[in-house]
Amino acid sequence: MNYSGSDWLKRNMSHTQHGKAMTQREVSQLGLDVADLLGELFYGIYHIEQRHLDRVDWSNPTHIVISIGWRSWSTTDDNNLTRLVFLAHHRAIRVGLDASTHKYIKLIFHQRQRGTDGMRCHPTLEQAVEKFKASVSLPEYTKELEGE
Repeated sequence: MNYSGSDWLKRNMSHTQHGKAMTQREVSQLGLDVADLLGELFYGIYHIEQRHLDRVDWSNPTHIVISIGWRSWSTTDDNNLTRLVFLAHHRAIRVGLDASTHKYIKLIFHQRQRGTDGMRCHPTLEQAVEKFKASVSLPEYTKELEGE
């Protein structure tokens, strides 16, 4: 399934205000890529409140910043945190999290190239897992739920 991201964003970038059509805003390649990532993450970018999408400078070629309203950020169940990390590795987009305001989190996106140089590159998911396994000293939890 293909979830709406950049395609939806491009169609909805021009708005009417007080009955007048506003001009369509430019969208950088990074803006398009982030819109696709967010569309995949939230099963359609339109699940993000329009007012938050309108505040984003989608034309910025170096970084995209969006404040997202309260959501469950976890690694399982509502696995938005895991999906965000996996999608970032899948698309070679660095994602940073920062505080925004009460009940909001700021997501900051930067495009990276493939590779392992931490400042300029982004490893694949497989490379990140290998690096993690090589660096972690704790054993993996293996106890299974009784009755399975």
